Amino acid sequence: AAFPEVVGVGGTTVTTGPGGTTQTAWSNTHGATGGGYSSLFTRPAYQNGTVTNAMRGVPDIAMDGDPQTGLLLYASGDNGCKTSNNRCAVGGTSLSAPLAAASLASILAVRGATSGLGDIHSLLYSAPAGSYTDVTSGNNGAYSAGPGWDPVTGWGTPLWTSLLAPTAGTTPYVAITPVRVVDTRSGVGGVASAPLAAGVPYTLALAGTSLPVGQQAYAFNVTAIGPVGPGNLRLTPACGTAGTSSLVNYQPGKDVANFVIAANPNGCNAFTLVSSGSAANVAIDALGYYTAGFASVSPTRVADTRTGLGGTTGPIAAGATASFAIAGTAGVPADASAVAVNVTAIGPDGVGNLRIYPDGGAVPDTSNVNYIPGVDKAAFTVVQLPADGKIDIASAGSAVNVAIDVFGYYPATSNLVTAAPVRVLDTRTTSPLAPGVPYPVQVTGVAGVPADAQAVLVSLTAIHTATSTGIGNLAIYPAGPGVPTVSTINYVGPDSDVANFAIVPVGSGGMVDLVSRGSPTDAALDIVGYVPAP
Repeated sequence: AAFPEVVGVGGTTVTTGPGGTTQTAWSNTHGATGGGYSSLFTRPAYQNGTVTNAMRGVPDIAMDGDPQTGLLLYASGDNGCKTSNNRCAVGGTSLSAPLAAASLASILAVRGATSGLGDIHSLLYSAPAGSYTDVTSGNNGAYSAGPGWDPVTGWGTPLWTSLLAPTAGTTPYVAITPVRVVDTRSGVGGVASAPLAAGVPYTLALAGTSLPVGQQAYAFNVTAIGPVGPGNLRLTPACGTAGTSSLVNYQPGKDVANFVIAANPNGCNAFTLVSSGSAANVAIDALGYYTAGFASVSPTRVADTRTGLGGTTGPIAAGATASFAIAGTAGVPADASAVAVNVTAIGPDGVGNLRIYPDGGAVPDTSNVNYIPGVDKAAFTVVQLPADGKIDIASAGSAVNVAIDVFGYYPATSNLVTAAPVRVLDTRTTSPLAPGVPYPVQVTGVAGVPADAQAVLVSLTAIHTATSTGIGNLAIYPAGPGVPTVSTINYVGPDSDVANFAIVPVGSGGMVDLVSRGSPTDAALDIVGYVPAP
């Protein structure tokens, strides 16, 4: 490990509890990590200004190395297993080094890399703040862990997506495998393990998460879980005035989710989450971030049919369509190629759905917002802007009022490709999704998506039919090993189809996977655009 061209990996002890996950140096309780200073190699240039000793300091980074918090390996026969059930606790270098290598390789694979990075020491020692979980307690018998680099855990545990963040402005969107950054039920994200109280703001700080700080905007899926009464959630930049546009509208006992692209003005690097109405638990899943190509605006209401804002007064009648001018409002320029909007169906008196599409086009067969009587429902989406800068909203079902909030736009120079929705999956023609069984869907080579696309923009709908009447949730994620614990849609009963927007990295074989948790449900998947390869 002391060889200057080798990345030395120290060991930590990982503890997970109600308050979240903590790490200490792997100390003498179950063995101990190595670390110290080489007697053979002088301090390499990349450690100048970091290591004060004249000799090479190790390790550079750290990962879980304690066999008591590591992995269990099953081996048939004896094979060195010391337990009666042939399960061996794996730790030490045999755990921490492969974890580091595999984490790096998996992130590069998601980014579409076809080769490695070579010597990454300069990357590790020049990383910006927030690129590591600093391990500051514990010892190896000779040295103690402390703030910053130390000869026990190095810089700490890498947050690889931060370390490998593209230089700002070099790529429009970086899709990541979804990761949960807030969950008020378990304390993930540093929140109290309790529902978010009405009117009490919670700050989501990017530092300490796996997301790189300082990016232009971030993509999240926000879920209200088990609310005790009606209300809504707002997520806005923590710097400046809190927005008034609702993101998630919820009713008692029903989980509901919505996607959002949240602006990060002036490097704020934090977001404020507020519940208006009754208390509710909240989960936030990070899906990706923009370094360029997306112009954020503070959420701005540009239309509300209750007041006539935007030119249409009164509910949109069943089967009718209303047009709304977007370009030239809320800072959206006339030549913007697409707009990110949150559309809310307000006070419907019956069942129906809203269909959002570029002005002048044919009304699509796909829905964006599905509503039931008396329940407000919001949905986020990205819509291509035609030459006149307008979008159309059609009501299929009962009459309903509509509000439109603009969250940002894509400049004319953006290489994001948006299009009219193209349905690539509808399980009503086959059979509902079986709970817990991943369902692969081809998303490249169809609907105009090229083979090297980095991610796809999709609308996913859970559809309740006679054979799918229970509750549960759907997740969509890159095809490949592992099912994430995050959700994209929460469905709540036989009378309510539920849709949500998502930007999903393309997985193995140009595919994404769907998985349902709960009762069987039918599902439809519509492709509305894609993110080209970087």
